[in-house]
Amino acid sequence: MRGFAVLVAAVVLALGAVAAGAYPTLGGATGLVALPTAEVAPAGTVDLAVDYQKTVARVSDIYEADVKFWPARIAAGIGQNLELWAGYSKIEVDESGFDDQKLWNGGVKLALPGESADKVALAIGGSLGKLETDEDDIDLTSAFLVATQRFAMEGSKGYTKASLGLMWIQAGDPIDESLLKPFAGVEFVGESGASLGLEYRVKDDDLDAKAVFSAVVRYPLAGAGSPLWMEAGMTNAALGGLGGDDSDIFVGLGYRFGLPKK
Repeated sequence: MRGFAVLVAAVVLALGAVAAGAYPTLGGATGLVALPTAEVAPAGTVDLAVDYQKTVARVSDIYEADVKFWPARIAAGIGQNLELWAGYSKIEVDESGFDDQKLWNGGVKLALPGESADKVALAIGGSLGKLETDEDDIDLTSAFLVATQRFAMEGSKGYTKASLGLMWIQAGDPIDESLLKPFAGVEFVGESGASLGLEYRVKDDDLDAKAVFSAVVRYPLAGAGSPLWMEAGMTNAALGGLGGDDSDIFVGLGYRFGLPKK
């Protein structure tokens, strides 16, 4: 399935689109799928995105069930270097006797001064959230440091963005575990702008079933300058950025309100 997703992405890149831009992760911060980059939403803009994924997840100590994730999030550019975001995920549990679950979070990202097209961009950020389940309400707290570098493609107007970072996540009672792991991401932007993103985070033995791996294709739907975007990809980290057993397909739409300030 991963190979199929990459093949589709390559076809989309060959077809081309318009310039790629910042896009909220499934958690809300601007980035790839579950992991942030050093980019922030442009000043004066608000990005709204909604996705859908069907997968299998653990819903109690002994049960696994088919679940449907509906992550919705909003990210706003405040000034030139600050981003605020909020997210809400409805988790529909297809198992008799279990109620739907909810995941809330809000966060902030600060791009450190000195960012430019030909230099390494640095950003720090973090979030506070809560997973509401049948049995417990679990606090989820995260913080990250990430660097992103843009590389030109020789002989082409396309470019590559590479990111390296460090992610900390704390899951409160009754789990009471934390992780601190490095991550990496890369985004290939075709000559006309359609993008393919890949990301990976090292597995934590306490909180992850597997290492985080995601792939995503993003494509604008209404031509040059369109604020409406579609994304499709695969991830095992839709739930709070933690690595699950299965990497499943997700699809979504994003819309940008406002124009970036020059």
